[in-house]
Amino acid sequence: MLHIAIVDDDTAQREHLRLMLERYQAEHQYEWMVSDFSDGADLLEHYVNQYTIILLDIKMGILDGLETARRIRLQDPDVILFFITSYAQHATEGYDVDAKGFLVKPVTYPLLSRQLDRAMLALEQQSEQYLILNNSRQMQRVPLKSILYIEGVGHYAYIYTEQGRLMELISMKALEEHLKDAPFFR
Repeated sequence: MLHIAIVDDDTAQREHLRLMLERYQAEHQYEWMVSDFSDGADLLEHYVNQYTIILLDIKMGILDGLETARRIRLQDPDVILFFITSYAQHATEGYDVDAKGFLVKPVTYPLLSRQLDRAMLALEQQSEQYLILNNSRQMQRVPLKSILYIEGVGHYAYIYTEQGRLMELISMKALEEHLKDAPFFR
């Protein structure tokens, strides 16, 4: 399941985007969960690489979208970012944080749909490079290149990465199946 964040200080805009995401989801049979935030600071408060796509307004009160994106990129270089803006001149600034695209307000469904099509294609290409963990607290993408080794203890797997240890309720057999095409051996 994918996790999408909408970050915009305008409540009506967040609801408008949520409705269009639901329409796209219904038309394409994707499974995702949508969270929304009124400011970049709210998003960053508990950010742990759980989002797949972030729709990020550029102009917000406490922490603007560009600074939010810069901070996100420090810990999550792979999340797909789309900027939402009323000002097209801000588009060039998004290249600094590797934004996938820009949505000019008022956002229309055809424009959002095209951008989501691009994102889904990129995710399909990326999916082979990650181990997706779905524990009760959150979904987390773990880059395969960061995994040092995995240890099985009972029904749990301890995944040791360059950033630390993760624990997942999954059998080694199930992990082997997920990683069968990756450069790991038992």
